[in-house]
Amino acid sequence: ELINRRKISGAVTTARRKLIQAMLENGDQENLGIIGYPAEMSIYRSLLSETGIHRENSGMWGFYSPKIDDKNRIKHTWNAIEVFLEASEGERQPVVKLYEHLMAPPFGVRSGPLPILLCAVMHHYKTEIALYENGSFIADWSMPVFERFLKAPHQFELKRFQMTGVRSDLFSQFLEAF
Repeated sequence: ELINRRKISGAVTTARRKLIQAMLENGDQENLGIIGYPAEMSIYRSLLSETGIHRENSGMWGFYSPKIDDKNRIKHTWNAIEVFLEASEGERQPVVKLYEHLMAPPFGVRSGPLPILLCAVMHHYKTEIALYENGSFIADWSMPVFERFLKAPHQFELKRFQMTGVRSDLFSQFLEAF
């Protein structure tokens, strides 16, 4: 697969950008709304569809943890990203720290698929993740933000705010009152 090379070509870089844009804008659609067989469809099928990361669940298309029978063994990478997010509950964590961890053994993930996988996990936990660029909170995860993210991941940090226990109870009470 072209996305899994040490240095990806300009055409694959463009396909990755288009795939991330489809993830951001059409995550609730089958095949992310991609029509035909452009390069981004090939990347989508190998990284997101075949692994079960993007699938239909109870009539809703979305991003989920990889299937149990994941023959690509991407579940280990997904779990490592989750562990990183758990560590970011105490304080913001730089994205490059995650990338360095995933690129090192035993994972050995190449730089091409990393932003796609991280974007999928971020979408799965969308209500629990805060994205920061140069220390400033980014409320809207739009394509211009992700274009900067692709070019300069060292400027971005993540923080997780899990809704459990007292926080969850307070939020439920707030929703009931509303």
